Amino acid sequence: MKYKQKIKEWDDEKIWMRFSVDFLNDMGWETSEISENIGICNYKGIKYLVSFRNNINEGAIGTNVEKNITERIKEHNAEGFIGFYSGNYTTSLFERLTSMQVNFKLFNGSRITTFIPFAHSTIIDNYFGNGVKGHHLIPGNF
Repeated sequence: MKYKQKIKEWDDEKIWMRFSVDFLNDMGWETSEISENIGICNYKGIKYLVSFRNNINEGAIGTNVEKNITERIKEHNAEGFIGFYSGNYTTSLFERLTSMQVNFKLFNGSRITTFIPFAHSTIIDNYFGNGVKGHHLIPGNF
């Protein structure tokens, strides 16, 4: 399946946000949404601030978009930062995070779509298959 093409069709930021939270949780990263484009993730005892951006149809996310990272991390009592982007991120963002000496992870569209085939079928069905785009299937009670 062409996951990137399907994500390009998502014109509602809320669909990307729901997918991102569901995907990270499915991969074992305990994640919750706290506000528009922002989440908190606990992984291996580290609390991360997560920035969700559906930029696949736009330019790469860089330091002009991800501003005040240190302050945002402190504001949410986090110890690290995750950038979860449907498109790409810039070298300058990577270099800034490296220089900050914080725990960080950056996911771009290529990395995310590489892992989608390993997600549970409910993720694939809900967002790419038989489910209604962005709406969870209701499991049967058998």
